[in-house]
Amino acid sequence: MRNISLILLLALLCWQCDPADEVAMARIVASDAPAYIQVRLDVSEEGTLTKADMEEGTLGTTEATKMDNLLLLLYQSNQSSGNGINASGNILIDTLIYFANTGNNQELIYYYVETEPAKTIRYETVAKSVGAGRLNKTYDLLALANVPAEGIDGIKSLYDAGRLTLETIRSYAYRGLPWEETNANVAEKQYSFFTMVSAGPADTPNQLTLTTANTIPDQPAVSTPIALERLAARVEYERNAVEGRPTTDGTGKVYVRGAVLVNQLSESVGTRLFKWVASDANGSNGTYLGEENSYNYVVDVRGGGEKSANDFYHYFTDFSSYLKDTVPVGTQTMIDSYGNEWHRVGYTLENTNGNITSASDLEQQATGVVFAVQFVPTALSGYTQGQTFFEFNNKLYTKLSKAMNDFEEDADWKTSPTGTDHDEWQNYANRLKYYDPVGYRTYLQTELDANRIPKNWDKFMLNTYGYSENQDCTVTMSDDIDNRKLLSTKGGTRTFYNGICYYTWWIKHNPAGKMPYAVVRNNVYRLKLTKISGLGSDLPGEETLDVSLTVAPWQHLDHEDFNLNPNQSSTTP
Repeated sequence: MRNISLILLLALLCWQCDPADEVAMARIVASDAPAYIQVRLDVSEEGTLTKADMEEGTLGTTEATKMDNLLLLLYQSNQSSGNGINASGNILIDTLIYFANTGNNQELIYYYVETEPAKTIRYETVAKSVGAGRLNKTYDLLALANVPAEGIDGIKSLYDAGRLTLETIRSYAYRGLPWEETNANVAEKQYSFFTMVSAGPADTPNQLTLTTANTIPDQPAVSTPIALERLAARVEYERNAVEGRPTTDGTGKVYVRGAVLVNQLSESVGTRLFKWVASDANGSNGTYLGEENSYNYVVDVRGGGEKSANDFYHYFTDFSSYLKDTVPVGTQTMIDSYGNEWHRVGYTLENTNGNITSASDLEQQATGVVFAVQFVPTALSGYTQGQTFFEFNNKLYTKLSKAMNDFEEDADWKTSPTGTDHDEWQNYANRLKYYDPVGYRTYLQTELDANRIPKNWDKFMLNTYGYSENQDCTVTMSDDIDNRKLLSTKGGTRTFYNGICYYTWWIKHNPAGKMPYAVVRNNVYRLKLTKISGLGSDLPGEETLDVSLTVAPWQHLDHEDFNLNPNQSSTTP
């Protein structure tokens, strides 16, 4: 009743005053009224670049810049210190505001803003109320975009219960992949719904002051643009310099057939919601949304601790066991403004490592790329591109019998007994050398010692390795990675199935800084193959591969072409 009486009194007074006084009185009335805000967000803000040398033409996709929902968090930090997200963790989140683009209800409108060297996509929300009792106050803003529904529900539940603090939200570990994947076919996967959050720097937090002027819906308080960064990083490669060209040692020509990420942190491990920058690799003296440089560390969700095999997808030391199912024949093709063809390997979570000192550390901790390359040994007589070939004692062969011929002094080594006479078989075995290319001599002796009659070479090869020789100078070998491992173990022979060999490259983030091997959010790691020096490995391992690395902020360029049809890739010579 008191408020009603006040309103009636003010209305009576306004009846007797001029229009300007009427506006002033209306604002007095609105001192307890809801205020309205409008937020601007830059999706493609360049952010901090720790590795210089950025090339124009960094590839992007509209799906990687699309914003389907936004959760805006308002809170009051220590305004005098300007600590923003790094203020006291017990500060309660004061207000949640949710925006969504659903059907005809488009609450997030985007447009282009000219920046250098590219255009930035800026979103502007519709005006929404923050509720009453918030006038003449300054609020810090945190933005979370494209958070899955279950994540939003969880945050809202904590807020409704009065338990959503600044510490709760900033220390949250995001479980799951911060993007969506469709299409099970690796070479044709499509990606969308990239989760993005507020970016730094921490010393200039996004703030908004609400006044009585903002009680009118069409006069909302408008934020300065909030820079967003994706929780994901992207890896891509360009192979024009090596495709179809001889190796530097002249032993063959190479055709890059595909690539796959190894040692990606899994969705069960997740990632930090907000970037954490610290003075050491263990996360000490850290700052949320801190500015990254060559003298500090970005610390991932593991907090600088060592990771285990269970933390990764495609753990490198176990990778060869499922190799054939994970390296695509072709990858998605993208064309930059210079006509260069780039191939997207995929997206990955942040994985930072500050204490890598050895090759084994790399294999166990760092994120890398395994390249599948079809090798054509130009000097190998009778070889046709795409055939399986073998290597023994640094020499290449189209058939394993030819490797045996070079190894054995007895030209008649393959003529074995046809009966079951133990002594005849023993005499035959004695004629053969130990440590032959396929382990046949060891097999013979093992069987004879056990008083069993062994199989001849052809049957042994078929039963042991799924291997047989054809009349047309070709071989048939079952596509089983274990056969290749077994052949290498028993005979020291490498098998290049269908002519495919492998090269591994460990992704570098800041080679000259404190964190040389790492993958950091919202960066594009562009691997430009400059040369291949020689034959790779039959199984993934460290082989000679020269790569020119560019770490670039994620950009969307209006002149780029993003082609998701792998059939348009020129992987076939």
